[in-house]
Amino acid sequence: VWSHLHSAWILIEADAVGAAAAHLDAAAARIAGSSMPAPSQAALEIAVQRLRVMALARIHAFGEARALAQKNAADAVARKDEAAQRWLAGIQAWAALEEGKPDVALDYAGRAVRDNAWTLYQEAMARELKGQAPEAKKGFVQLVHWNQNDLGYALVRAKALARAGAAQ
Repeated sequence: VWSHLHSAWILIEADAVGAAAAHLDAAAARIAGSSMPAPSQAALEIAVQRLRVMALARIHAFGEARALAQKNAADAVARKDEAAQRWLAGIQAWAALEEGKPDVALDYAGRAVRDNAWTLYQEAMARELKGQAPEAKKGFVQLVHWNQNDLGYALVRAKALARAGAAQ
């Protein structure tokens, strides 16, 4: 399942949303047909939904992306799942940047997982778009020196390096 989810995330970032959707559908089918415990299934279904929000935002279906994110956020609140709420806030920050709304992105980034390079990159980008160059540069430089390898960092590292420039 995770291989499909990671593939979808990479493909969304690469603007290959159709291929990403196929991976999301495959992941959802594997989850539905699995014998894993219900909490594990639920966690994976949440991950699928977060990536569906990203896919919708990438193709500029912003209203649909917001509606799905709001539904997922309400579900996470009802379950008292703070981790899901924080991860979704990071996705919503990314979607707000896609829509050209850096103020909204900053609000969501502030509520997102804070020890995550991908989320911190979204925050730095929002600051850059708002004209807060010193704060943005500080965020990009922080990412250049990040020492936690994961897919999210892999997706933003080269972009952070380019934006950090000589300040690193």
